[in-house]
Amino acid sequence: MIPSNRSFFWTDSSLVPTKAILDCTRWIFAFAAGCWLVSVPSSLGLCQNPSDSDTNTPAEKLAFFENKIRPILVEHCYACHSQEAVTKGKLKGNLFLDSREGMVRGGDTGPSLVPGKPNDSLLLKALHYDEYEMPPAGKLPASILENFERWIADGATDPRRDNQPLKQQRMDLEAGRQFWSLQPLRSVPPSGASHPIDAFIHAELEKKQISPSPTVDARVLVRRAWFDLLGLPPTPQELQQSLENLQPRSGETESVSLQGWNELIDGLLERPEYGERWARHWMDV
Repeated sequence: MIPSNRSFFWTDSSLVPTKAILDCTRWIFAFAAGCWLVSVPSSLGLCQNPSDSDTNTPAEKLAFFENKIRPILVEHCYACHSQEAVTKGKLKGNLFLDSREGMVRGGDTGPSLVPGKPNDSLLLKALHYDEYEMPPAGKLPASILENFERWIADGATDPRRDNQPLKQQRMDLEAGRQFWSLQPLRSVPPSGASHPIDAFIHAELEKKQISPSPTVDARVLVRRAWFDLLGLPPTPQELQQSLENLQPRSGETESVSLQGWNELIDGLLERPEYGERWARHWMDV
């Protein structure tokens, strides 16, 4: 006898309780949902653009360079920017594009390649004909420019190495001996002047076509010295004393005694008025 408090599902072979059928159905739905969740990421990956992920591995980046970048460089750039161009005397701009180091180092205009930064790479700007126009024979197709931009943005993978020999800096000894600091001192004879300093002053005046001031007498010299150093005129007694001291002495040929002039200047520098005059200038500064 079948209990009255249980529900059964009738099959050809036996009676199966309804609860067992429901439990089995729930398990089947859960298993199907899990399989679907696992399959979604895989299906999404199949829908991605191949260009977004085909250079993720080092091998793929290398293959991209060998297939898309190196042939263009060889065909359009090596003639003027390689070691071969050096041997033929055709190197331009001191720029080598036959090695990664040469591209990063750049030439006369600076680095041509900044890995990871297409906008800062002079090579890409030249290919776009923005600042320079390379190759000069004609602008390359847009697809090639896109490949270069993608290659640089992806790190500029490049297996080529710099085989450029190091340039030995040698100095020509004979040319070096001509450097101005190694030249012996030479005396420049005064030209039409009694003092070497006057000779240089007269030379500059002649360049500017200016006539030098005429020679003045001792009285004017004394007053100029007083005004220049002290900012004051000499008293009549001080002026007369200075004039007497400037009289030519034994063995002197000038109209004004050089020894007397030196004594006049030293005396003015020792006066307190000299310090007061120049202290005003320094205090203003």
